[in-house]
Formats: sequence, C-alpha cells, structure tokens
Amino acid sequence: MAIPTFNVNDVRFTQWAADGTPLGDDFEVEGVSEGKRVGMWQLGVTTFTYTFQVDNIFHVLEGEIELEIEGLGKDTFGPGDVFYGPEGAWCRWTNKKPMRAFFVIVGDEAKLKKITAGDVPNVLTVEA
Repeated sequence: MAIPTFNVNDVRFTQWAADGTPLGDDFEVEGVSEGKRVGMWQLGVTTFTYTFQVDNIFHVLEGEIELEIEGLGKDTFGPGDVFYGPEGAWCRWTNKKPMRAFFVIVGDEAKLKKITAGDVPNVLTVEA
C-alpha cells in the first residue's frame, strides 16, 4: 500500500455540483480511509448558503472567503488560514475572490458518498 500523494500543480479537477447546482471544481485523493475525504476545491466569486453534512476542515491556498457560521460568528479567511465547519451547522459562504482550498471532510461513509455524488438536496442555496 502506497502513501496517497498528489502535486497541487498536477491535479485534474472535475466539476462538482450540489443538488444539481454547479459549485466549482474538486479533486479527491484516492486511497483515503473510509469515513474521510481529502482533496482540493476551487470556486469562483459566488455566495451560497449551506448546511454542513459532515465535519469539514479547509486550508485556504488562494483567494478570500467570508464565512458566517450560525452560532459561531463571521470571519474572513485568506491564504494560509484554516477553518472548521461542524456537521449540522448552517453557513453563508461568500468568495470575495476566486479560491482554492485543501479540504478534509470526516463523517458517516454513507453521507460522504452522497456528498461526493452531489446528492445534498435542500441544504444548498446559491444566491444571486
């Protein structure tokens, strides 16, 4: 068994959509253990609301994100910042600049499979 690795400059992103709504491009590292997803996500300037389906950790590589998490407050994140989105928490996510982030999501494997497939109905609203 080899250590799962990737070079951020060689990543091939694929479009990711949630509940049929395109929401940027992502890449997932193959070979990560059950109950976890690891990869990168990139998304242009946009605003959306979302309810985190599992625990999420993001490390911002590029861009500027303004994030409001219900009950936790509002903050702005840029390159080098790391933040946590807890399972079940509602958020308003605004990309002030196009972003690229490294992510780790952890939770029930059945939920993770649905997220990977973009099957997250009624938890996402893209704002105009």
